[in-house]
Amino acid sequence: MTRLHKTITTLLSTMALIISESTVLAQPASSRIPLCVDAFKPDLSPKPGPALDPMRTFAVVLGPYRFSVPWVFLSGRPRTDLQSCELGVNKLAIQFRYNVDVSVSSNEIDYSYDGVGSGNDAPSDLVEIQALQFYDRAPQDYFDPSLRYRNTIRAVTTAGSVKVIDGLEEIKPGWSATEGTHWHLATNETEVFISCDLISLCTGFLNLRDVRLSAHITLKQHSVREIRKIDATLQSLISNWRENQ
Repeated sequence: MTRLHKTITTLLSTMALIISESTVLAQPASSRIPLCVDAFKPDLSPKPGPALDPMRTFAVVLGPYRFSVPWVFLSGRPRTDLQSCELGVNKLAIQFRYNVDVSVSSNEIDYSYDGVGSGNDAPSDLVEIQALQFYDRAPQDYFDPSLRYRNTIRAVTTAGSVKVIDGLEEIKPGWSATEGTHWHLATNETEVFISCDLISLCTGFLNLRDVRLSAHITLKQHSVREIRKIDATLQSLISNWRENQ
């Protein structure tokens, strides 16, 4: 009986180990890696180690979505010496280039930029997403391009103008001679509202209606006319990074 008991106990332990390993393998990648610790804390060591693979991924959870985002696309990046881990954030900050053929698999294209931000050395087609976040029913007021558009249209004076250029609404409220220009585009899937002042950078708000993600974006003024290409590139990246649930 003792020998039989030992045999049964061994078999049960082996089965439990197999089940446990299978469960781990079945879990999403983001649940198998640890949470990042001090991910954005500067590395102040006198001789920091070499940067790891810039395409190593970091897990990000936004609402029901799990994304695996390569390090090089992250804006306000984690430390260069940090291994893959899960960023405990509810808003995703990224940067990418839009002047590519989005019909090609994103695994074959480098959308990235080795630097950070829209400085003088940044590519002319660089776009920064300051915050990409999930919403349940509607974007927060601050992130809602529809609300911003309605408020701006209501404020247009007799000295202002609203006209359509290449499918984009150009809005000049007419408040003052030094004011900027606003741009609006709405489709079934996307709505965007962009404001440009007298400097070269513009800020905007983009609503990806079909996936309920809203974004606060920064782009160069000449890129406003390319908003459809920017939208397509962002959609492609999100689709590529999204883990199957």
